Amino acid sequence: MTGVSTLTAARSPSRPGPGPMSEALLRALDLTVRRRVEGLLAGDYRSSALGEGTELAQVRPYQPGDDVRRIDWNVTARMVEPHVRVHIAERALATWLVLDTSASMTFGTADRRKADVAEGVALAVGHVASRRGNRLG
Repeated sequence: MTGVSTLTAARSPSRPGPGPMSEALLRALDLTVRRRVEGLLAGDYRSSALGEGTELAQVRPYQPGDDVRRIDWNVTARMVEPHVRVHIAERALATWLVLDTSASMTFGTADRRKADVAEGVALAVGHVASRRGNRLG
């Protein structure tokens, strides 16, 4: 890669749009997002909470109300009472992009409208969010 990520959409000479964004800028945005969610979310983010997930935290005796699908039959066969598997919860950062399409977004200068700036911000946020495998909507 050349160090510049070109964000493309329908462009015309009178509507230049967000244009190219440097990889350094996108890395800085990624670092800021990573600092904010460190320890809170998973995907690439681990959670300190127990719950649904793939990484085993512990095996403990079954208690009324536990999901019977979580019973570890191998451990239960060796012990006197049923045991359940408890996993570390996996969470993913969900990013929602919402753009204002009202008439007020057509305001701006001859070079750039508010809608163009909003589009550039949305593309940058979407790029940073999707790069780490997070959900984007």
